[in-house]
Amino acid sequence: MITKDPGGFLRCGKAKIFSVALIAFAGLILTLGRDASAAPPAVTTGTVASERVVAIADVHGDYDQFVAVLRRMGLVDASGKWAGG
Repeated sequence: MITKDPGGFLRCGKAKIFSVALIAFAGLILTLGRDASAAPPAVTTGTVASERVVAIADVHGDYDQFVAVLRRMGLVDASGKWAGG
């Protein structure tokens, strides 16, 4: 049982603290003791990873330059339509 003493601190019995600590410790041991090889296999999508990654950031107010970069990278065609796959 938890009671509040006049000093404002919570007190509870030592047996309750020990029980909670024991349950937490047992849960930790059971979790760490699991066999990692029993985990399900990774899911594959069947797609092949690209050899390059293009990252562009902060294109505020410079749309023409942004489209020029996309064009140079082969991600849009001359008419501005997506060609990146």
